[in-house]
Amino acid sequence: MGVEITGLPQAIVPKTLEKYAGSEYTNVGSLKEPDFEALHELQPDVIFISGRQAELYDQFAEIAPTVFVEVDYANYMS
Repeated sequence: MGVEITGLPQAIVPKTLEKYAGSEYTNVGSLKEPDFEALHELQPDVIFISGRQAELYDQFAEIAPTVFVEVDYANYMS
């Protein structure tokens, strides 16, 4: 997508994303318990969330424009 990643939840980072597990990226909590203070300090241009964070959408949207990305588990790769 050509965007710079500055922070992500680092509680559990899958192997496919382990390049983002380093200290050069801000740990913004976990998928179910985001660190809103750390996220706010980053002053992000945009925040992407999935179903695990959907109930927290309004709190994310107070920090930055927030995009909910829903996964179709019946057509996962599409």
